[in-house]
Amino acid sequence: MNNHRLHTFLIFLFFAYLLCPLITNHQPLGTLFASDWNEYQKNGSKNSKWDSFVEAGFNAFEGGNLGSAEMFLQRAIARGCNDGLVYTKIGIYYEAQSNYKKAAEFLKKASKLLPNQYPAHVLTKSIDEYLGRVLFLKGDIKESATYLNRAIEHAESFTSLYLLGQISRTDKDYNNAIKYFERALLSEHPKGLSPNIDILIMTEIGKSYFELKKFDISLEWWNRILTFDPSNQTAESYKSDIEKQRYKEEEKKVFERIVN
Repeated sequence: MNNHRLHTFLIFLFFAYLLCPLITNHQPLGTLFASDWNEYQKNGSKNSKWDSFVEAGFNAFEGGNLGSAEMFLQRAIARGCNDGLVYTKIGIYYEAQSNYKKAAEFLKKASKLLPNQYPAHVLTKSIDEYLGRVLFLKGDIKESATYLNRAIEHAESFTSLYLLGQISRTDKDYNNAIKYFERALLSEHPKGLSPNIDILIMTEIGKSYFELKKFDISLEWWNRILTFDPSNQTAESYKSDIEKQRYKEEEKKVFERIVN
């Protein structure tokens, strides 16, 4: 597996884990979105032609039944509903199905409506990051970066910083990759996330400094990793490569002195 595919696979596993409580555990859905029907009644795209479908969809979503929620909310849209929360919930459903193309389609619609309809809602505050993440998984890396950069303009976010670091590293923009990864290390991590993610980030920083041929700084990061994980094979391998590079440099200097 090449480096780009490996990075994408690791990111996929990371976000699959991160989203798992949202899409499979009924309690977080109820906790996060229990008031959405009330919010819709106050601020949403209300109309008697589709309100009953929106209510049924929101109730199903709150209960964790995303398939039924999507069906009811699509019926509301078919009758003329144009609501940011409705589009967001359908986008969440499609992401849960790994249909990132459809997820991005609905989340883009949501991103245009949420700020005006629901300015204080938690989904409004996170829609740029959410859409950026979905676009990343879809493979639209450039467009993903646009939304992720917009997200960190509003708030320092581990998720956005981590993905921007991955995007920069894939583009061989190692200096920016290092900046994003270092900020991610310092930012507040999502609850329930394995502490091993920090070792993964430090690994990316060490690799980036190695690619920049800043071997001393790269070595500092590998040694730091080994304090947390003494058997880390990647760190040991890069340390060995750095020693080889140093030997070659010294050998070159000796040869130049002899010739001159």
